[in-house]
Amino acid sequence: MRSPAEFSATYQHMSDGQLLQTAHEDGLLPEAKQALHEEIRRRNLKPRDIPHSTEPHKTHLEKQSEEKWLPALGWHRTGFGLCGHAYLNQSDRESNIQVRTKFFVLSGLPLVPVASFRFKYPTEAKKWYGWDDDHARVVNRIPIVWPQVFRIWLAWFLWISGAIAAFVVYDWLKGRHPHF
Repeated sequence: MRSPAEFSATYQHMSDGQLLQTAHEDGLLPEAKQALHEEIRRRNLKPRDIPHSTEPHKTHLEKQSEEKWLPALGWHRTGFGLCGHAYLNQSDRESNIQVRTKFFVLSGLPLVPVASFRFKYPTEAKKWYGWDDDHARVVNRIPIVWPQVFRIWLAWFLWISGAIAAFVVYDWLKGRHPHF
């Protein structure tokens, strides 16, 4: 875990706009928040100094992270969807900020990663059928998290391989027993 001095050093090298933007983001550790507010006070920055583009940026970020599915094609989901749930580091785990990667999805298979986003979840509890994505808020966009992408591709490869193997075994067993 980083020390307050390390957070202070980081914030001293940020521009005024970056500091004020960071102050409006969720998920900072208490030590980081304290160092951030001290740096804002040291520079004598006020909320009115926040660039007017702050809210449109957040709205733009929310639009970027939305899932966009093509009109209903039966059970085949095609479009852009979010996959995976992972933590970048221990402080994200403590703050319950998870990384999700947006993919181009064809017939339910995540093929091409487009972007990764960090989402703040209100609680750690999962619903019985998955994560509570309705209450998650996007924090920021980050470079694609390739280990997460490879895990998602591996999971789908194993699922498809298992389905094919089950079909082959079924067909093989069906052929070995006489039909009555």
